[in-house]
Amino acid sequence: MRNSFLTSVATVLTCLLTQACTHSESDQGTDTGEPVQTLGLHDAVRSDLLASNLGLLWSTDLSPDMVILREAGTAFTFLSAEFAIWGQRVASGQSASLDNCMTQADMGSSNGVSTTKITLNGCFVGANRDRRLNGKFTAEIEKKKLQLAGEWNFKMGAVDLSGTFQSYWKNINSSSEPEALFSLDAVYDGNTYNHRTFSIKTGEVIVSDRYEHPPKYLIPDSKGDGVGASLSWDNREDRLDFGLMLENSDGRYQGDFWGEYTGASGQVLSLSNGSLEETQGKDLILRFSGSAQNQSFEITELVQTWGNQNAAFDAELGFSYTASTQVTLGAYSTPLDLLAYTVTPLQIAGANQTTTLTGAIESALNFQNEKKEGQEHWTFGICEALTQGRDQEFGDSGSCTFNNATGAHIGLHFSEETPATGWLLIEKAPNEWICRNLENGEEQDLGTHDKAPGDCPD
Repeated sequence: MRNSFLTSVATVLTCLLTQACTHSESDQGTDTGEPVQTLGLHDAVRSDLLASNLGLLWSTDLSPDMVILREAGTAFTFLSAEFAIWGQRVASGQSASLDNCMTQADMGSSNGVSTTKITLNGCFVGANRDRRLNGKFTAEIEKKKLQLAGEWNFKMGAVDLSGTFQSYWKNINSSSEPEALFSLDAVYDGNTYNHRTFSIKTGEVIVSDRYEHPPKYLIPDSKGDGVGASLSWDNREDRLDFGLMLENSDGRYQGDFWGEYTGASGQVLSLSNGSLEETQGKDLILRFSGSAQNQSFEITELVQTWGNQNAAFDAELGFSYTASTQVTLGAYSTPLDLLAYTVTPLQIAGANQTTTLTGAIESALNFQNEKKEGQEHWTFGICEALTQGRDQEFGDSGSCTFNNATGAHIGLHFSEETPATGWLLIEKAPNEWICRNLENGEEQDLGTHDKAPGDCPD
């Protein structure tokens, strides 16, 4: 099964190493002087090692969702404050009324519990009090206990927001801040974030007694474990499930982040040791490490800075990657084990659903020659301005060049034809060029040139 996610990064980079790590096409001779076949660098260039998907890098933009949480928080604060005052009066036997945007219907009492149905008809919420909150709630009062539960919704530009809200006051007279749980669905229909849904299945919100102070969030709630939120797309097959523990200072959120990314192939990457921080300009800095279920790919650290709701990012990525495959060349066949890793972080930029990657990778390759003797080679590679579309399996421009102390060399030159038709331009030795089709294995010898002879054929 083809790798997914940053397997991309590892694949397009690391596995590129596969090639970078191979050796000359003949080893030292046998006792009779016959050459012993071994791997050539270009022989390791195979689609199952290079195919990749960078979905994770395009799945962690939570910058618009911080706005959602701030605006939804004003609704939760409004509901908590309004019903705290109302509940205190009702519990003390006084007549009580709600905001003019609400209607209430007394449903009577049973077993000491009085029930009231409340309808919200366009109550003004939001940081600028320009959102119209609607909903239906049920309030139950038993002595000094108040429980409120119901559904709510409002619109934010091209985003439809809806969910549930449940709050509980053990003693309405002693505290105006309730225990409050909520769910949320934000469906985006704008140009930048079209096809996107941000959902919170279960969360806990800690409201402030001041409307202008955004609440704190725990997702999932304190009684839950794992993850409570998700990002999904109706035009993509991958998804991000995650948890958050958010504080708010000066209107900016910061806190812990963890989760799981599921690629289009079904491969799961666990994300841990994460943190989230909004800057003064509301850019979002996300840090985390992670690993695949089989531990074949590990993110030592990814630091990603998302621009404020502009779907573009800068990132630094450190990783290690291991892979095993079998390479067969005629009668010669060998297992191939790869270890690739970064010494310094790769520099990555993402914009217009295209990722550009530059940086160095070191790798070790283990295989056997024709005599079944173990071979180990280390290489050092540089990738320069390697670009790849979010939904592509191969890079579409840029190059990666790998060398080692014994003189091994290979250069990989990507073009628009690589993801479109599978053709990759390869410098298999200094100034010696070939084209290989990653999809069907077809190869063309382009001869000797002191610079790249041009793109591969259609």
